[in-house]
Amino acid sequence: FGYRYGAAEDQNRWSGRLFGRQGRLSYHFGATLRSAGAYEAPAGTFGNITLSDETPVNNTGVDDRNFDLRLGLEIAPGQQLTARYEGYRAEDAGFGDVDPARYAQGLPEITILYPDQNVDKFTFGYEGLDLGWALADRLDARAFVVDNDRELTLNFFQSFGPQAPPGAGVSIENRNFTDITTAGFRAEARKAAGARALFTYGVDFSRDDSEGTDLSTTVVSGFGPPMETVVDRPQIPNATFRRLGVFVQSEIEFSDRFSVIAGGRFEDIRAETERTEGLEDPPVSRSDRTVVGSLNALFDVNDQVALVASIGRAFRSPNLIERFFNGPTPEGSGFQVRNPDLDAETSFNVDLGIRFRNRWVEAEAFGFRNKIFDGVRVRALGREEQGLPAFQNVNVDELLYRGVELAATVYPGAGLSVGGTFTHLDSEDVNDPENPVGDSFSNKLTGRVR
Repeated sequence: FGYRYGAAEDQNRWSGRLFGRQGRLSYHFGATLRSAGAYEAPAGTFGNITLSDETPVNNTGVDDRNFDLRLGLEIAPGQQLTARYEGYRAEDAGFGDVDPARYAQGLPEITILYPDQNVDKFTFGYEGLDLGWALADRLDARAFVVDNDRELTLNFFQSFGPQAPPGAGVSIENRNFTDITTAGFRAEARKAAGARALFTYGVDFSRDDSEGTDLSTTVVSGFGPPMETVVDRPQIPNATFRRLGVFVQSEIEFSDRFSVIAGGRFEDIRAETERTEGLEDPPVSRSDRTVVGSLNALFDVNDQVALVASIGRAFRSPNLIERFFNGPTPEGSGFQVRNPDLDAETSFNVDLGIRFRNRWVEAEAFGFRNKIFDGVRVRALGREEQGLPAFQNVNVDELLYRGVELAATVYPGAGLSVGGTFTHLDSEDVNDPENPVGDSFSNKLTGRVR
């Protein structure tokens, strides 16, 4: 059993675990209860925002609970059946916001709340070790069902300014309820071929079933009786997202110093909308399928230095939000226009690196070059929807990312470690170099002492 208190956010966290075994039956039960209040941001400068003193960060508190139960039944030496339940409950959570009056007068007030979230997951599995079968020495098979219910509230208020009557402005309250049920399974087998080769292969499948409702209320106040507009059109239709994958991987040690890992995967994905109350759009479906793979090599120059190389082809199919969402974005900064015709991203990636390690120092340096084809990025449409700038996810023909990553840790003794990292990232649209595509830092330097 344990208890933790955090002064910054007035957090109280209780936890407990219970383990046991009766003959061939084993069990494990755990639970965590947490109650945390809002915290205060320290004074300082954050980008172009300056806070002169400690400032409350609203809606950062939460009351939540985690619990899990696992049962195992040994059916033979090295083989067992398992059943597991995991649950999560949360109330009164929020995205966190600071009153704009503290750093920029006139900006709208935006509040994002998660009043309620419930997640339940059931998993049933089989584990077999040292089987000695013709096609498998080890087998792990699991089936699962997850139910995720979430309520989201987005509140937006824009004042008409100091010259207007108190409380005059436009307020928008968006309420969303989403229920996502996911069912699937994964089976993975391993088989050794001699002392220096290991093969892993398997199949996985999952299907998301998403349903939701939306209610948007807009009120204009300050000039006569309040004018209210209510819209209950869903921002995303009820939809399913199905994924099937078949994979194989080999790990081969050609010598004590040189090894190779090679793998491939066939992927088949289908996204499909359903007829949804409040929407007139006809159902649409999109399918993506491809084969991806990677080749990784490791060469130990000596006991302290290793060379690493990796080359691979990757694939990502747009998710339901990227394809079918149509409405104001959760943070209230724009209006996303749906694009069901998005193509899947593919990429070709190359990484080269070196690692050094001895008793006192760990260090590594890597360079990478990733080219993404049909990359999914946000594009401004140059118009407004419901008074907000309109944006849409689109495919960009070719995106190129190049960079280096450096990391080092020094152990001077007495249990102390000093380390740091440096990352440089350069990105460009190959066919339109003037088009900015980066959505993150170009240089990042970190340090730590522990």
